[in-house]
Amino acid sequence: MSGAGIPGEEQLQTLAQKITWLLHNAFPSDGSPADGVPSDRQVVRAVNERAGRHVIGHTTFWKLRTGKINPETGTACTASEDMLEGIAAFFDVDPRFFKSRNEVVGQVVESLRFLRSVHNGDITGIAGRGLGEEGLSHELMAFMNDVLAESRQHDGPSGAGSRGAHAGETHRGGAGEVGPDAPG
Repeated sequence: MSGAGIPGEEQLQTLAQKITWLLHNAFPSDGSPADGVPSDRQVVRAVNERAGRHVIGHTTFWKLRTGKINPETGTACTASEDMLEGIAAFFDVDPRFFKSRNEVVGQVVESLRFLRSVHNGDITGIAGRGLGEEGLSHELMAFMNDVLAESRQHDGPSGAGSRGAHAGETHRGGAGEVGPDAPG
């Protein structure tokens, strides 16, 4: 693949394809095959230095880059969030570049559901602690949206039930606590 253009989505579906494309396109080259392409060890060193601890080894990075199959699962080796964030920082790309389209769409959908609940006044107090640039995870927002939906079913359409005098009072809490039993 040459650095002449941006590949189509169908060309970059796996983590291995994305890493390989970045290795060959993210750095200047004079045209020679290996010029400008960092080694696995260079990438790993930079990722670990950025993290200030051991996050990934060169063998693991090699497995990710080449799409090696994990014999226990029968699927390609996977990377932790720390690994993906470090690799993304090395290439100066958003970590979401490494996620599938479905994961990104799911995150957007849950974010919108959550925002709708906030705008409707169903959630009036939430404290996010230790959040990174991406904010609350897709899984956490999906969980909170599900708890809120269950709360609505339990309380009925009128909002009566265990919610108290003010709807927001029962949804107030720290660190993402929502629902009728959340501390207020």
